[in-house]
Amino acid sequence: MKTVIIVLGFIIYFTFKFFKNYKAEMDKAKARAVLQDKFKAKENTTSPEMFNARAHLESIKDEAIQRKNVFDVSRNKKASLDYYNPEIPAEEVKTGRLIHEPHHHGLKKVEEEEKPIFHFDLRQAIIQEAVLNRPKY
Repeated sequence: MKTVIIVLGFIIYFTFKFFKNYKAEMDKAKARAVLQDKFKAKENTTSPEMFNARAHLESIKDEAIQRKNVFDVSRNKKASLDYYNPEIPAEEVKTGRLIHEPHHHGLKKVEEEEKPIFHFDLRQAIIQEAVLNRPKY
């Protein structure tokens, strides 16, 4: 009998907590709905600005003119020699180098390390192996 009362107590407690949290969330949802209605009312009162196609086309033309000027400058200037990469750089790479040239963070040439020359003599190796592994008398 005691266990039934304890189990019913827990069920009633959790049901009450669930209902209390449910009510709190419903109140929050109502508050959000009121705020959204106010925001939509403000949105409807302001007149939306029309898309100005002429201004957009003018801005695109200005950007195109600027890009053309950069490419013209890149064709006139000679790019610095790149000894690390012997391939001929593309126009975009040349313009990028011209843009970043004043920053002084160009490519540095990688110096090759001298590797010691090692000569392997098979005859000498066989003789040394025979000397090391000779039987003792």
